[in-house]
Amino acid sequence: MQTKRNHFFDILRIVSVLFVIASHYGYMFDNSPTMTFPREYLTSGIGRLGVSFFFMISGALACLSLQKYATREYYVRRIYSVLVPYNVVYFAMAVLFLVLGAYFSYPGDPLREIFIFNNRSLTELLPSLFGFDHYLHGVYGLNTLYFTGEWFIGCIIVLYALSPLIYYAMTRHPLLTMAASIIITLLAYNKSIPNPYWSAQVRISDFTFGMLFIHLQSQIIRYIRILAPLSVLTVGAGILMAYISHQPIRQILFPLAPVSLLFAAAFFFIVLAIYLLISPLINKFNAGQILLNIASRAYLIMLLQHVMIIFASTNVDMSILSGKQAVLLFLAILFCIELMSRLLKPLTVKSERLLLNWTYARRTV
Repeated sequence: MQTKRNHFFDILRIVSVLFVIASHYGYMFDNSPTMTFPREYLTSGIGRLGVSFFFMISGALACLSLQKYATREYYVRRIYSVLVPYNVVYFAMAVLFLVLGAYFSYPGDPLREIFIFNNRSLTELLPSLFGFDHYLHGVYGLNTLYFTGEWFIGCIIVLYALSPLIYYAMTRHPLLTMAASIIITLLAYNKSIPNPYWSAQVRISDFTFGMLFIHLQSQIIRYIRILAPLSVLTVGAGILMAYISHQPIRQILFPLAPVSLLFAAAFFFIVLAIYLLISPLINKFNAGQILLNIASRAYLIMLLQHVMIIFASTNVDMSILSGKQAVLLFLAILFCIELMSRLLKPLTVKSERLLLNWTYARRTV
């Protein structure tokens, strides 16, 4: 796994973003009388697994960053890497839909709400500037101007703020730290509130699992021949449980409940085992650069995908689409998301560099 570049997290990012896009696209067919496959197998299913993977990836990358940078520099880099792309995508798409508003519809374009309809004020953009718009809306019910954001962005920001403490505990007592995070998740989980699995204190165990993987990476890889079959058996047991209890598979394997960590970890180890098998082929056919290119834009793609899907579903009657038409529309949306992420990537990179250089220049004065 240490030959050349480790592309495991590149693959996991790509898999995660595809799962989330497919899941969000599936939601658009909830009222379709003919297209039942999306709501049966995509919505409330693989997208949840994709989100769990993103939390695990974030925890792993936080661990690697804390190994490399001092805490102060870590915070600066994390803030810029999260909020710069977030704001670039937010305002780029808001301006685009403001322009397209003469020809197409989009519900809740923030700039249109502020400057055209005068329904909202500029101060209401503050939660969006700091990446907390959808998190505050989904977890606490606040009426924010959420647009391109996903609830887990705000959640990740909170976990990044806590990550030096988690990392400190992980370097001293890794298994106890993992156990403590699971206990926090169990204690914080409250089914009586809206979206109980969206809060940072509940998702801390997914994030900590990513850190644990980095800390025990060599041992995990050494025993992957045991972990992978056990993971397959775990997933198989979940499928059997769904069959016996007459529940949808997605409700067992991908529930919005703490037990989802068990199945997410199982899928994580399965993907790792597959990666270890195919990594020689990745190096042989020089596919690593392609993976890296796509994975480096995974965050931008995540920010773009929901707003692009909503735009398409607002202007197309999804209920009358055939299976072939739905697939073609999905591919068209993927193409547009890919194109927009390519266009916006240079701007986000340059903006991050300028802010980092400005920060370091002020520090040396």
